[in-house]
Amino acid sequence: MKTCLISLDDVHEDSFYVKDGQAFLLDGSPFIYDSSIGNSIYRNIWSIPMVYGGYYQNFHKNQNKIDNFDVILVFCDKLRSLSKLDNLRNIYKGSLIISTIKENSPDYFLDKFRCRFLNSCDIITIPYSNYLCEKVSKVLNRKVYSLPYPYDVHRLRKLYYKNILDREDSILDRNNFSRPDRGFELSREFSSKLSSLLSFKIELGNKDFNLHNWMTLLSNTKICVNMDPLREIGQVPIECAILGILHVGGNLDAAHDLFPETIGNNFDELSEVIPTFLKDKDYFNRVFERVTQRHDFNSFKSKLDKIINDK
Repeated sequence: MKTCLISLDDVHEDSFYVKDGQAFLLDGSPFIYDSSIGNSIYRNIWSIPMVYGGYYQNFHKNQNKIDNFDVILVFCDKLRSLSKLDNLRNIYKGSLIISTIKENSPDYFLDKFRCRFLNSCDIITIPYSNYLCEKVSKVLNRKVYSLPYPYDVHRLRKLYYKNILDREDSILDRNNFSRPDRGFELSREFSSKLSSLLSFKIELGNKDFNLHNWMTLLSNTKICVNMDPLREIGQVPIECAILGILHVGGNLDAAHDLFPETIGNNFDELSEVIPTFLKDKDYFNRVFERVTQRHDFNSFKSKLDKIINDK
């Protein structure tokens, strides 16, 4: 199935194609940015072209037809970009147009404009859990499918996984951004209490968005505290699940599916179960099965095939 990821917005990332598992800009130079490892492993939405060896097109900068595609996954976060969808349909006649979302939370993209965008697509998918898909479906009065971002789960695990005995007795406090609405203060308080309970040291996350540096930092800890109260997509729980790190706290969407036992911000409740899970190897095996089923490339293919056949 020939696929293309398309942005209608003016985003930083230029168009690229995938050949032999590596991404290249249209001039032939490697596509590398902070949230990538070389030009072969990417986070979040940029992994979609890697699944099929397909294309990504920045439609704001380049509206020329690249190829004939069976399926186009398109995202549009800005009102002024929506008019380009008609141009896209004219240029890619016969392609199945499927929505996805780059970063926005459900509350944000359920305004009138984003409802117009989603309803303009042949099939609506969002990278959120079934629970949120059902909420969105009621607003749009259409079927909304869950299609979480693909991750190269097994490669990332092979590159960065460490046996728990080889890691430091440490807690990684992920909320290192001074935004009260994202759980900054609560995260500091929770990490401090947990440190006293377990006699673990605290490592602070940072604003280094380099994926290799982040995965290296994460792989050397045992617990990641992330008290984000918002129901955002949640990249950190995904990466914790891949590496066998216990993700604790918050309300991120991925955490609800991958770490349902340790969501929330109640220290008394969580402190009772955390020591047990840390010693339970089978628990981390189950978490890895969850992340594989939710995010692995083959799982993404299987889900998208089912969604298309259900149309």
